[in-house]
Amino acid sequence: MDTDLRPPRAEESLGELAKQASQQASTLIRDEVALAKIELKQDMREAVAGISLFSAAGVTALLSVLMLSAAAGFGIGTAMGEGWTWAGFAIVGIVYLVIAGLAAVMGRKHTEEIPPPAPRTTRQVKETVAATKEIGR
Repeated sequence: MDTDLRPPRAEESLGELAKQASQQASTLIRDEVALAKIELKQDMREAVAGISLFSAAGVTALLSVLMLSAAAGFGIGTAMGEGWTWAGFAIVGIVYLVIAGLAAVMGRKHTEEIPPPAPRTTRQVKETVAATKEIGR
């Protein structure tokens, strides 16, 4: 920060003090906005990871439905005659369901770890408001 934070000298006029306060407030607001941007960017990365894993869970669940449907069709067809072709399709479908379950659990874990938006900025703003009230007394 390039703002002078020394206490005011007795010879400084009210106008100079007001100008300094305005500059310091402007710098403080800019710094808090920059901090909020950084925090939100980090939070969004975590949210995107969770959404990506939920998407993977949805795609693999869809694939498992397709495989299990094919297995059921072949199973019914071969149950009437010789062959166990359907068992292979059923195993593949079950593997896809396991993958979908794992992706869903991992996606949920990522989304539960998302903190409230901009906690450091919120705390800093509260401290600034408290300090401003203290100065006003």
